[in-house]
Amino acid sequence: MDIEEIPKPPGCMPVLGHVVPLVRGPLEFLRALPEYGDLVRLRLGRMDAIVACTPDLNQSLLVDDRTFDKGGAIWDRGREVVGNGLGSCPHADHRSQRRLIQPAFTDARVKEYSSTVADLVPSLVEGWGTGDRIDVLGQSTLLMMKAVFRAIFSDSIPDAELAQAIDDIASVVQGVYLRAVIPGMDKLPLPMNRRHRAAHDRLRSTLRSLIARRGSAPAGIRDLMSELMAAGRRPSPHGELDLREVEDQVVTFVLAAIDTTSVTVTWALHLLATRPELQQEIYQEIRSTAAGAPQVDDLAGLNLTRYAVKETLRMYPPGWLFSRVTTSTATLGGYRIPPGVTVVCSPYVVHHRADIYSAPEEFNPHRWNPEKHQQPPRNAFIAFGHGARKCIGDVFGMNVAMLILANALARWRFEPSTNYKVGHKLGFVLTPVGVELSTKPRT
Repeated sequence: MDIEEIPKPPGCMPVLGHVVPLVRGPLEFLRALPEYGDLVRLRLGRMDAIVACTPDLNQSLLVDDRTFDKGGAIWDRGREVVGNGLGSCPHADHRSQRRLIQPAFTDARVKEYSSTVADLVPSLVEGWGTGDRIDVLGQSTLLMMKAVFRAIFSDSIPDAELAQAIDDIASVVQGVYLRAVIPGMDKLPLPMNRRHRAAHDRLRSTLRSLIARRGSAPAGIRDLMSELMAAGRRPSPHGELDLREVEDQVVTFVLAAIDTTSVTVTWALHLLATRPELQQEIYQEIRSTAAGAPQVDDLAGLNLTRYAVKETLRMYPPGWLFSRVTTSTATLGGYRIPPGVTVVCSPYVVHHRADIYSAPEEFNPHRWNPEKHQQPPRNAFIAFGHGARKCIGDVFGMNVAMLILANALARWRFEPSTNYKVGHKLGFVLTPVGVELSTKPRT
């Protein structure tokens, strides 16, 4: 069957196609797509985008990264921000980059990076007071900025520079989605586009300055930057990284580590604030496992904490939507897909299928306990991607989210503040809005 026979969901308008539902209510629109077929065809202006709605079809396009290469409007806009880093580079560059960078993500190095976060978390949560109304996203983003810059550069960044970098990251990440789904928006002289470009240029300038300062640091420092610089000097059949490529990798790691982890922690605390009995269960687990503030070595015993993070990633995967482009004629779901067609994978769609996850809109960390519940197929959980391009920092991301969550819950009970109402905004990641929680001390 040809691509024109792939079913289209309702709501397609002349000229705009499905842009309106994708802007007004994208998550509701995505959840409904499996009703229309395993593959559905969206119209974005004059362009088609094919959405894979089943775990098996998503596995096919994620594993065969030669045929389904990184590309499409989302990655075209993303590359404007991160350049040709590991997360955005085409298939032709990926294997060599991955092998050059892999030494920076051994188990031992990931443990060191995670310990950097563990050292900073207690000072954050101890600084809160009884009854404080915590802007969870703002606080977790600030923590992750400090931790990630220290893990990359073995150094801190001045407060004013840090605050500007946080604002710039938020502007850059938010702008990617709208510029991707609204045809031609990036070419319009809009204030949002000007803010996006200014934030991008400032962020690049900040990181370039940090890289230059770090390049002259004394020998013997072990941080992520030292590994990247070593990859630029190490003789290798895979080539080497030049300074521009090092900069692209740093931008990629900064955006990936900070934004994805901070939104995951924020969603998790929001969900647990509405489930006090689950908060108490996790607190009991933490107290029976960690003698003081939870550390990296304690994580192996925090099973329910891990399940809570994983369930949060199921319900609100930070990378909720990403695209590929066919490099040659492909067959997917019985349909013939010609070269140059955008194919979309949405973890959010798969993670909310009721035929895979019972009561998918219910926050239930216990569903991940293999002793009590049958586990879904491995390819039905794709918060970190799948195949050769699975996120290189997946273990670090889980460690850090667990550390922040465990330290926060060990010290405080969280309750929704007055007039509590949570929403979301869509960019490169699925960002919560309005998560403001009140703190009460543990007794």
